This record gives sequence, C-alpha cells and structure tokens, in this order.
Amino acid sequence: SSNIAYLICIIFLISESEFSKKRNLIFDAFLGVFVVILLITSVRNGYAGLVFPQTREWTRTIEDLKNYDGDVKEIRVQLAPFEQTSSEVISYDEFGILNSSVDYPLIGMVMMARNQVGLNEAEVILVSTRECQTKRTFLDPESRVLFLSPLAGVKGCR
Repeated sequence: SSNIAYLICIIFLISESEFSKKRNLIFDAFLGVFVVILLITSVRNGYAGLVFPQTREWTRTIEDLKNYDGDVKEIRVQLAPFEQTSSEVISYDEFGILNSSVDYPLIGMVMMARNQVGLNEAEVILVSTRECQTKRTFLDPESRVLFLSPLAGVKGCR
C-alpha cells in the first residue's frame, strides 16, 4: 500500500509541475528524485521484510522434508517467537506474520509442504511453547519423528 501511495505522489507531482520557471523546475526535479528514492527504498524494504523471509521459510520447509522421504511417521513443528525472523529490516510481531510464529499458518504451511513432497501419511503435531528455533531439522531414528525447524539459523533469538 505504501508503494501505491508513493506512485500516486509521483503522478501528482508530475501533473502539478510548472516547467516555465527555472526555480520550480529545479525544485520539482529534486522533489521527484526524492520521491523515486523513497519508492525504491519502500520496494526494497517490502521485499526484504516480507517476501524474502516467507520465501526462505517455505523453501527451507520443502528442502528439510525432501531430505527425509518415506522415513517419517510424525512431523513436529514448534512455534517460534515473534522476534525470530530472517528479515534484514524489521522484526515480526503478531500482526506481521511469519508462518512459524502463528499456529494455523504454521500447520497449514507444513501440511502443504508435506503433501507436495509426498509424506502424506506423516501426522503434523504442533508444539505450542514458543522457543527460538536454534537446532536444524533432525529425525529421531527410533521413533521416526521429524523435528522441523525452518527458521533455525536466521536472525533473532540469539
């Protein structure tokens, strides 16, 4: 939404510019460049703060599940604290969601990944205590329980 607001500002500035006076032209050019820089910064921060972390979380979930083809009887996932994120620019709270920090999106993400990889028989169990995901995903060979940690190793919770 901020990108749309910046775009509207740029269009408004261009439509309202008077190019007859040299002083206004310089001022309008400076203001236009400033707004374009804000737009580029907004796009970069939006990608780094929302798109990249969710893409990274999904990709790691798929990769971790692919490593344990048919050996898995149960998949256990743990809620991460809101402070654990792979974002460079912001930290998440309950309103800025990484799937791992909210119960239903986390279960849904793991079920979609499980079905995509072909582990349809594995049951998904949610561990609701919030702990920083520091250990990488691992499989307990005796119980065949996969402990999934898609955020292990990312920024936050250190």
